[in-house]
Amino acid sequence: MHELFLDIETSGLNPDKHSILSIGMVVSLNGLIDYQSFYREIKHDELVVAPEAIEINKYDFTTQKNRVPLVAADEAAVIFLKKYYRPDEKPLPIGLNVGSFDMQFINRQMPLLSAKLSHRAVDLNSLMYMLAHKHSKDFKELKKELSDKAHNEVSGFALGVSKHNALYDAVFNLCLYLMIKEDFIS
Repeated sequence: MHELFLDIETSGLNPDKHSILSIGMVVSLNGLIDYQSFYREIKHDELVVAPEAIEINKYDFTTQKNRVPLVAADEAAVIFLKKYYRPDEKPLPIGLNVGSFDMQFINRQMPLLSAKLSHRAVDLNSLMYMLAHKHSKDFKELKKELSDKAHNEVSGFALGVSKHNALYDAVFNLCLYLMIKEDFIS
């Protein structure tokens, strides 16, 4: 099964109060050599916004151009996944805080996508914690080191987006995962 990397940007931290602003997914067919991506920005008529969230993701609310309703993004995400996964497969989302954060929003706000994904997730923070233990390194130090390398790698791609964009972060998650995986194998 191909690996699925997922990221969302939100208007705050509470999935019962705040909204998904954008979603990015990357299906890795062969690492960074061959992957397929999905990205949608969500249009909202009403929105509760936490200022600290917008400070992080730098979301621009001045335009609705290229944004789609959440229902349309939910449907499009499932159509995208059906290209790479059999009907009986439930891809396992991989990312930073994907289980404890992203999936909480997806489960509440994108029911079609939620039903297509596994109820389990792989959190890259947990894998980096195990890696830090393996090398007797400080977790925060190792995370910064690997994150810097992954950001440098992603910066070389012509994505047309920057950090804290859901597509950028999904590709970043793929890079980070490949580094972690390589270290565990070696």
